[in-house]
Amino acid sequence: MPEDSPEIGGIIDDILVPSNPLPNPSILQMRGTKKSEQVFNSFHKRAGEALLAITTFPTDLKLSVLHVGGNLGLFPRLRAVEFLQRYVHNVDKDPMRLSQVDSLLQQYDATLAQEKWWRWAIMSFAQSKHTHSGLLYKAWLLWMETVMQGNWFYMQWRNDLCPKIIDDISHIALRCVRPIQTDDFRVPYADNTWKNDEITDGMQAWNKEMTEAQFKIGCVLKRFLWVYGLYMIAGPGGAFAAKWCKQTVEDTACWLVQCS
Repeated sequence: MPEDSPEIGGIIDDILVPSNPLPNPSILQMRGTKKSEQVFNSFHKRAGEALLAITTFPTDLKLSVLHVGGNLGLFPRLRAVEFLQRYVHNVDKDPMRLSQVDSLLQQYDATLAQEKWWRWAIMSFAQSKHTHSGLLYKAWLLWMETVMQGNWFYMQWRNDLCPKIIDDISHIALRCVRPIQTDDFRVPYADNTWKNDEITDGMQAWNKEMTEAQFKIGCVLKRFLWVYGLYMIAGPGGAFAAKWCKQTVEDTACWLVQCS
């Protein structure tokens, strides 16, 4: 029976439509082996396509975000994953299908965590829009798009010779779970914080250690902290006119493009 037959289509709709209660996975068992396989394969394919959509989703300066609601959004795919998990653990229990779904769940766990972190980082930049850092932010966005398909979320941060504010931000950035207050959706430091001379001096001292080689071996978190610190020092911090800051911003943007 083809996947788009009325019976199979009805089962799929019942499971995917967000407004419907998630059916008991035993409904597949009652339809027979062949139909169960068709639905399983369809959901597994859709769930994989959703992962690809997340990891290849383009970003831009307008803060484009994934469509999570509606019949064509992310939620229906997440329902499919949840249904598959219940099916293989409570009904089918076939070792091969169980392995397929467990692998899928691991991919979703890492991918959604990375996507959430990326949006947190983007919002941190967005709260302080300015034009004093050239192509630095755009170069970072471009580079981030190229790394989203990797598995990098469980990052490690070695405390380099950086300003204390950068080290504080690193601890915030490493959180796997965040509260839901407004300040938790981004770096919680206001623009005027970056006008402190100690922060500027600290970034300049860190700059003396940050060679191209050091930057390129840095993890995603380290590169974010470096780029974000420069971005804030150049804009709200008022250091954009300083020769060292201009040169460092240009160099870092070039390194990001080279790594993309």
